[in-house]
Amino acid sequence: MKTGEIYTTTKHNHDIIIVSDDFTGLNRGIVYAQYLDRRTIKITKEMLLEDKNLLFHTFAIWDCDWEEYTLKIINTEIKDTKWKN
Repeated sequence: MKTGEIYTTTKHNHDIIIVSDDFTGLNRGIVYAQYLDRRTIKITKEMLLEDKNLLFHTFAIWDCDWEEYTLKIINTEIKDTKWKN
C-alpha cells in the first residue's frame, strides 16, 4: 500500500485513501488511511509529522490486514469539496 492509492474494503465495500506510511521511522509495516465518504479534512504525511493530534482523522492498517483491501485506483490526486483545506 502506498500513499495516494485508493482501496475498497472487502467486508463493507467502503473506499479509503492511503494518506501516509509509518511516519515514526520504526518500519512497523503500517499505513494510515481515511475513509473517502467520512472525511472532514484532507490529511497528509506532512500534517501528521507536524501535529500528531490529527491521527484521530485517520486509522491504521497493519500489513497483516492488507489482504482485506482491494486496490481500486493507483496514486491519484483527490480533489473533493468534502475536504476542508
